[in-house]
Amino acid sequence: MLNYSLCFSITTFGGKGAAGPNHSRSADYVVLYNANVEPAAPDEGEGITKEPIPVIIEDEDQYIAPTARLDCGRIYTVEDNLRVAKIGRVHPDSLDKLEEYYQQSVL
Repeated sequence: MLNYSLCFSITTFGGKGAAGPNHSRSADYVVLYNANVEPAAPDEGEGITKEPIPVIIEDEDQYIAPTARLDCGRIYTVEDNLRVAKIGRVHPDSLDKLEEYYQQSVL
């Protein structure tokens, strides 16, 4: 049994999405959105081409900003005994898509 989770990085880049000049890995980013609403389209300057990934929000106090981006090329190991904010989980219908995006980014 694992005593840790593998987690993706989620960022808004200060509310600007991935359009900045220092974000050269736009192919690794995907739009995240609340599964109960339509996803916001990425800004043209972001160069995001992947389909958005819906998240089922598990804590009604949590919010996913329209500029939230998941970095499919950056994985973090998080120990099970660490306290983290529980935002939600990827919608089950999109798990295969997320795995495909991860493989495209790191392999």
